[in-house]
Amino acid sequence: MRYIKILLLSAAIASISPLCSAAEQSDSIPEWHLSSTEEFSLYRSDATDWVSCLDNQVGSFAYDANSLSYGKDGEKDNTQLVEVTVRTIFAESPALKRLQEKYKPQLNTKEKVTYWLMKMQFDINRKCYTVLETEYYTNKNKKIDSVTGTGEMKPVPAESFASAMFNICKEWSTKK
Repeated sequence: MRYIKILLLSAAIASISPLCSAAEQSDSIPEWHLSSTEEFSLYRSDATDWVSCLDNQVGSFAYDANSLSYGKDGEKDNTQLVEVTVRTIFAESPALKRLQEKYKPQLNTKEKVTYWLMKMQFDINRKCYTVLETEYYTNKNKKIDSVTGTGEMKPVPAESFASAMFNICKEWSTKK
């Protein structure tokens, strides 16, 4: 897979290199613009640094590296608790179809449920977690629902997305 990515990147660079040399020789350099549809704007990195961590049948999971922080215990930071914001871009699956049906009344024409943002909290010493809040978004980046979690800590299941995020949070907390 790694070699395929390198091969594709090399082909892309090779295909635009004649354009670059032609632009250098010309007096009038064409003005280039990057464009994207609003549908793909959720990939933009305005104030976030999304790091991909897992892909499965549910979707592509990434976390905002800038969101990693200690949880609060009253007014003080609790170094045992680590909070992080996670984004899941849904793959075509039965779960996504259920979400489309659930939120159908809130969706406009050509809108569909595309991703969610979850604020998660991990207890590093007890190896458990909770979802503090989940926000559902459309392909037009419109928030259609926000669900507050119960705050109940659950054990981190082995070989799961929660397990992968627990390890990332644990590593972050040891480097802090």
